[in-house]
Amino acid sequence: MRALLIGATAAGLALTACGSQPPANVTVRGTVDYQGGGGWSQSSGPCQYGPSPAQVTLEDGSRAVLASAQLWKGTLKDQADCMLPFTFSGVPGGDSQYGVSVPGHGTVWFSRAQLSSRLSLSLNG
Repeated sequence: MRALLIGATAAGLALTACGSQPPANVTVRGTVDYQGGGGWSQSSGPCQYGPSPAQVTLEDGSRAVLASAQLWKGTLKDQADCMLPFTFSGVPGGDSQYGVSVPGHGTVWFSRAQLSSRLSLSLNG
């Protein structure tokens, strides 16, 4: 009787785990600190990443692209640093690591837990 009761409890836990909902989709926000990008003459105001936008992507642990955004217009932090915002919406929350990639600058990896805070990356111009 005791073995049967233990078996029933283990089966109940397995059914609960199998019936659980997948992690909810999340919105990921962040900024890229584009350092030395233009040698701006003013110390505050608008700035932009090059003559045209760059595509910033969010990848899962297997490097599949989950979302993309344009990186272009931002705000000067000082005469050398342009803070460029980005937002990824509807990101599946089930992976343990995520990579943010800007062409020509590689990929920076973040944990699932880090996605809930504002991400921050630095690029050299």
